[in-house]
Amino acid sequence: MPASWTYYWLTSSTQNGSKSITVYNKAGLTTTVNIYVYRDVSPPSGGFICYEDAYLNTLQVQVRFEVGSDSGAGLGPAILQRSSAALSDGQVGSWSEFSDLAVNPSSPYLDNAVSSGMAYRYRLLVYDLVNNCAIYTSDNSVKVDTGPPSISSFYLKDNETGSSSFAKSRTVRVEMENNDAESGVWKWYLSEDSSAPVPENFTSTKPETFTLSEGDGEKTVYAWVMDRAGNISENRSWTITLDTTPPTGSILIDNGREYTNSPNVILTLTWSDVTSGVLAVRYLNEGGNWTDWVPPENTRAWTLSEGDGLKTVYYQLKDAAGNITTVWDSIVLDTTPDNIPWLGSPTHPNQNEWYPDNSPQFWWGIPSSTSPIVGYSFLLDGVESTVPDETVNISENSFSPGQLADGVWYFHIRAKDAAGNWGSPSHFRVQIDVTPDGPPAVSSPTHPDQSRWYNNRNITVEWSPAPWTAPVVGYLWYGLDDNPDTIPENDMEGVEWTTGYSASLYAGSDGTWYFHIRAKDAAGNWGQTAHFRFNIDTQPPVAPTLLLPGNGSILADNRPTFRWEHQEGENIENYELEIYDNAGSLLLVDNSPVKWYDPENTLPDGQYRWRVRAIDRAGNLGAWSENFIFLIDSTPPPAPSLLSPENNCPPMHVLGPTLLWEAVSDMTPVTYELQVSEDENFNQAVVWAKGLTENSYLPEETLSGTFYWRVRARDAAGNVSEWSETWVFTNYSHPPRVTNVLVDWKVNPRKVAGNHPWISWTFVDEDNDSQRGAHIQVSVGSPGDRMDYCDPDLTENYIMYLSGLLTRGTIHYVRVRVRDNLGVWGPWSDDYNFQLNHPPRIENLRINGEFEAVNIGRPIFSWDFHDEDGDEPVLYQIRLGTASGLGDVWDSGELEYRPGFLISLPEDVLSQLSENTRYYVQIRVKDGTRRGAEIESYSWSEPISTSFVTNLRPKVVSAKINGGATYTNSRQATLSLRVARGAQLTTLFYRLENGSEKDLSLGNPGEIFSVPITLEGEEGMKEVWVRVRDVVGWESEESRASIILDLTPPTGLSGVSPPNGSSVGSSPVRLSWTMPTDSISGVVSLYTLEVSHSESFSNPQVFTTEKNYYDLPLGGQEMTLYWRVRVKDRAGNESCTPVYRFTYQPALPSLVPTLLSESSIVNNPEIRISVRGSNVGWYRYAFSSDDLLRSSWVPYAENVLTLTLDREGQYMIYFQAKSPSGVVGDPVVVPIFLDLSAPYLELKADNVASSSVTRTLYFFTTD
Repeated sequence: MPASWTYYWLTSSTQNGSKSITVYNKAGLTTTVNIYVYRDVSPPSGGFICYEDAYLNTLQVQVRFEVGSDSGAGLGPAILQRSSAALSDGQVGSWSEFSDLAVNPSSPYLDNAVSSGMAYRYRLLVYDLVNNCAIYTSDNSVKVDTGPPSISSFYLKDNETGSSSFAKSRTVRVEMENNDAESGVWKWYLSEDSSAPVPENFTSTKPETFTLSEGDGEKTVYAWVMDRAGNISENRSWTITLDTTPPTGSILIDNGREYTNSPNVILTLTWSDVTSGVLAVRYLNEGGNWTDWVPPENTRAWTLSEGDGLKTVYYQLKDAAGNITTVWDSIVLDTTPDNIPWLGSPTHPNQNEWYPDNSPQFWWGIPSSTSPIVGYSFLLDGVESTVPDETVNISENSFSPGQLADGVWYFHIRAKDAAGNWGSPSHFRVQIDVTPDGPPAVSSPTHPDQSRWYNNRNITVEWSPAPWTAPVVGYLWYGLDDNPDTIPENDMEGVEWTTGYSASLYAGSDGTWYFHIRAKDAAGNWGQTAHFRFNIDTQPPVAPTLLLPGNGSILADNRPTFRWEHQEGENIENYELEIYDNAGSLLLVDNSPVKWYDPENTLPDGQYRWRVRAIDRAGNLGAWSENFIFLIDSTPPPAPSLLSPENNCPPMHVLGPTLLWEAVSDMTPVTYELQVSEDENFNQAVVWAKGLTENSYLPEETLSGTFYWRVRARDAAGNVSEWSETWVFTNYSHPPRVTNVLVDWKVNPRKVAGNHPWISWTFVDEDNDSQRGAHIQVSVGSPGDRMDYCDPDLTENYIMYLSGLLTRGTIHYVRVRVRDNLGVWGPWSDDYNFQLNHPPRIENLRINGEFEAVNIGRPIFSWDFHDEDGDEPVLYQIRLGTASGLGDVWDSGELEYRPGFLISLPEDVLSQLSENTRYYVQIRVKDGTRRGAEIESYSWSEPISTSFVTNLRPKVVSAKINGGATYTNSRQATLSLRVARGAQLTTLFYRLENGSEKDLSLGNPGEIFSVPITLEGEEGMKEVWVRVRDVVGWESEESRASIILDLTPPTGLSGVSPPNGSSVGSSPVRLSWTMPTDSISGVVSLYTLEVSHSESFSNPQVFTTEKNYYDLPLGGQEMTLYWRVRVKDRAGNESCTPVYRFTYQPALPSLVPTLLSESSIVNNPEIRISVRGSNVGWYRYAFSSDDLLRSSWVPYAENVLTLTLDREGQYMIYFQAKSPSGVVGDPVVVPIFLDLSAPYLELKADNVASSSVTRTLYFFTTD
């Protein structure tokens, strides 16, 4: 059976030992075992343990380790142990004892038995085989936290106002409460983006502020926290409205009036804030105190500060975000009415005088007023003290009412100032009389009837005044003269001035005389003139002039009418007529009131003498007229006796013949009347001649045939005799005739070319008489409707047609008759005919197929031929000249037209043509008919003209650089050309100023084309000279194009105000800068101002201005702004200032002036005032609020101000401060009373003399 035992032995500390053990069994068998025992007192080494020294948010911890090695007995078991502690808010509590976790674990070891909220530490125990133990530890600890932190509260608030609803600055205050029970909150993250953040976004510093994104409006900010284990909380958000824009508003005092006469006004108000809304407003009279903040309102009743003058009311608006805007309006308060200082009239200066001017002018002094005079109310009437109503009806200080009626007028006027005050009225009187008085009433006791004539030259005249407005002061009269319309004037010789009412006159000669008188009134008006007529005649009338019967006249009337004329007819009462016979006996005496007389009885034939004289209205007998002689013959003469040709004489062949009769005797000369007729009853006379003075007559045309003739006589009195006997005679003549009528020397031609053909004929006469006269008729319808020409003396047998135009295409008929030398006309010829040719017409004359041909070398002429008769062209003619209508180069003469042949110029003519020259061509064509080789031509067409230019030289019409721009800031430019050319262009030559010429081949450009060029050399004016060449070889003249090259931007642009880094406080802030210069193209006076809250100028505000400053309106919030200015020159180069920064600080300054005296009542004129304050850059002071506004600013320093008062009494010293940024504070008043007089003290006793030693004393004191 097995057996076991234990055996111990000792070895030295430094030695190993060995033993041999032999085992015997009962059988005597043995086994020996050799045991080598090593001495091992050292633990294993070389191992380690590691794990994260961190916070973990997972329930698993990884532990890595190495057991190492053992050089002695060798490695034994390894034990992993763990210690734990509670974790609270990131703090580790007390550690527990290590306890075994795993035996002989593998590395890495995953500890899944961990809990959240606990911290762990690990160690490794490694044993060797003799139980030496090595302990591997780490200073690390693992904190396990799987629960996320939380945010219990989160708010955003405005830094200034503390509002959590509105912020007036992008930087807001953050208030946040957060916790984590285990590892504790470690990092924070705020964003306007609600997306889940990554750990890298978090910051380890708890945020106290947050900058909102740009742009007003609602802003939602999200907050997260992260604990040390990396757990991230749920987000917590807060919404706040960003409003960086101050509210806007306006104030109008009394609807914008400039002036008022009442301190009680109505403020018309507006307010607006699109983001947070206007929360409250308040008001301030300049020099007063602000009201409390109140809700906004559309209107507000307001009382201005006391005293007349300029009043300013300030209106502040505050939005819900705390932004404040201040606006104001001013009005002038004027409560004092203004009276007109003086009133007068330059035209009617004296109110007590009358004036002949009905257009008075009034003028008056302009009142001196606090508010300007806006107008006047006037009234013009006849009442002395009328008050005009309160309606402005004139604005000037003068008035012309126009024409007024005569009488007394009063002008009333009062002034109104801009504040509405009406002054007291002023009055002015004018007395007007512009209407001349009527004429005085004139009479004469010596010559009462103005229509009668008187022999008395001594005249008495009387008058009385007409009705008047201004009183009559006298009369001006003139007399006597012969003008019924004379108006007496002071400067007339003989005029008389009188205040009486009668005058005695004497007429120096006969005639009609006039007395003239007019009155003058107190206004200086001359009245109408009265005229009085006096008819005075002491002389007999002149002799009349006899008219009919005329002197030497012969009458057939036995009761003639006697007529005469007389220049004094209207002054004549009657005429006396006398008639004497040839023996001188008075046959008749009679009177007539008119200038003619009809006798009652007839006068026998015979000779008479008559005369007339006048009797005037005064009874004066005039002289007799001259004597007129007349003859009365009422008896007809006897009938004439015929002499030749004798009655029934043998037939004659003579010219005429001449008709002769015996002369008739009569007491007066006679004439004869002759009738010749082929009818013995004379029903139709061949000859009827009257008024023949001779007793013979030759007919104009020879009478051929048998004729009857008779004669009668007519005496000078118009008496006609009986007809003579009727005689008869025969005279013969064969009439000539016409044969062979030709038109244009042809018989019945088919075509006549012109409107004036020749008409000819053959004269035939059987009596061999010669031609003496012809009659030609040309007609279409009725005879002679085209020509009816008769020449009784024509001896030629041809004539040119010169009458009305012939009708083309119409058959015309012609006939002729002739007269022989005996005056006998022959019959009409037969009718001949002819037709007027339609001349051809050519149009659309072309040269080489073009109507306006240019660049022509060899011209080829063509045209369109038209002929209404269907004729063909047979001839043509070409005239070539250097001017229109000239043929100075070539005249072809008549050339045969050959169809199908090109019509050009001969070589010798072509050689004469000049290049680049305009020639004028005139062509005409003649129509006709071809009969084989024979040509019959008719009419030429009207010539047609055109012109052509030989080889036109090209011309540069315009050359522009960059489309005609004046300036450029680039050397690369475009040269544009517009070329007039006759042929295709091939080459462009161009050169820059002072440069070599360059050539550029052209394709087939149009008349307008462009090429790129490079501008060389220095800046300034650049000129390019260009010319072109065409395919013919002609080159244009050089043309110039220019442009100004400016590569340099404007210089000298820099900011002026506010200085960089300065502070300003008043709004608007004036940003100003220097005015740059540009010596080449000049500066474009339009500046671009950029203002931004960031130095990088993200989202800047951009303004443009033509001035070198801009007033930037800002609200009530302090801010830092960056600004810069850009400007360009005319070439487009831009210059920009550096970036400037200023801080806007609108905070009010605080100034505390303190009187260094125990009391505000002092007895020393020299006073001392301590001046202290905060946020003060300057201050000023004055002894009145008005003077304060005019006083100068003094740099601020804490000091004591010494002032000297100049009189006793109450003083109010006004102080006002201005911050370093320019914000002006409200005035502060220091009241002082200066008393330099000692009080008055009077002492009295109760009695003057007394036996008592006790007195009562009375003190009286005043100050």
